[in-house]
Amino acid sequence: MDLQDHRLFRVMIGGLCALTGVSAVVLLGASLVATPRVWFLAGFELLVACAAVVGLLLAAGRFRDGPALALACVVGVIGACSLLAYVGPGKTFLGDAAKIYLAARGLDAALLGLGACLLVWVRQPGVSFRSLLIAAAWVAALIVVAVIAMKVRGALSASSGAIRFACAVVFGGLMIAALSGAVHYVVRAFQAGVGLPRRA
Repeated sequence: MDLQDHRLFRVMIGGLCALTGVSAVVLLGASLVATPRVWFLAGFELLVACAAVVGLLLAAGRFRDGPALALACVVGVIGACSLLAYVGPGKTFLGDAAKIYLAARGLDAALLGLGACLLVWVRQPGVSFRSLLIAAAWVAALIVVAVIAMKVRGALSASSGAIRFACAVVFGGLMIAALSGAVHYVVRAFQAGVGLPRRA
C-alpha cells in the first residue's frame, strides 16, 4: 500500500493540518479585530491557513504525482510564516503566549516534515533506513566528542594558549567530520528514493 493511502498517515497529516488551519483562522480573526489591526500577522496567518488547506487536500488523496514535495511546501510555509510572525508582530500581539505559539508551530512543522521524509524513504526502505541508522551513529559520535571537548576544556583552563588551541583544532576537526558524516548519510537516505516510483 502507498504510504499516502495509509489510514494512520492520512489521519496524522489531516489532523495536524486541521489544527494548524483552525489556529491560523483564529489568529487571523484576532489580528483583524484588534485595535489597531495587526496586518502583518494577518498576512502570515492567511498563508498558513492556505498551506493547511493544501495539507488537508493531500491527506484526502490529492497531489499523487508529488506528495512529498507538496508536503514539504506546506512545511516550509508553516515554518517560515510562523517564525516571521513571531519575530515580527507576534511577540507584542501574543505576549506571554508567543513562545508557546512558536513552539507549537515548530513541532507541527517538524511532524509534517517527518511525514514528507517518510514519503520518500519508504520508496526504498532498506537503503534509506540503513543510511539513517549510520547517520544516527555519526550524530552519536558528534555528541560524544562534544561532551569530551567540554570536559577537556574545563580541565585545560589553566593550560597555555597553544595547548588549548591545539585541542580546539583536534576536537573541532572531529566534530566537523562527524557532522559531515551524518549529513552525508541523511542525503543518501533521500537519494535512495529520488526518481523511484512510489511503493504500490
